Amino acid sequence: MSYINIEENNFEEEVLDFEGLVVIDFWAEWCNPCKIFGPLFEEVSKNYKDNERVKFCKVNIDKLKEVSVEYDIMSIPTVMFVKDGEIVHKKVGILEKKDLKELIEKYL
Repeated sequence: MSYINIEENNFEEEVLDFEGLVVIDFWAEWCNPCKIFGPLFEEVSKNYKDNERVKFCKVNIDKLKEVSVEYDIMSIPTVMFVKDGEIVHKKVGILEKKDLKELIEKYL
């Protein structure tokens, strides 16, 4: 696995304290578009597994409702880009692989 599942106790450490880019997939098990986007997110994350400047995380909104509310996640899937602890971009809906890669490269 080339991404981290965010739990209640590791959001700050894995996302906010990371020096670099964190790409977060907000999803839920019942979400059909998330089922389509999930494998694509995982595939792209594998392309960056040796890059120490980028990290990929997944947040299950049903398990971390407070994080979803805090970051105003109203629809899923939502991909949020956090660089050096600051949100730099948020995209709602399924991203194409090339668009996801372009956004990663833009913010790296």
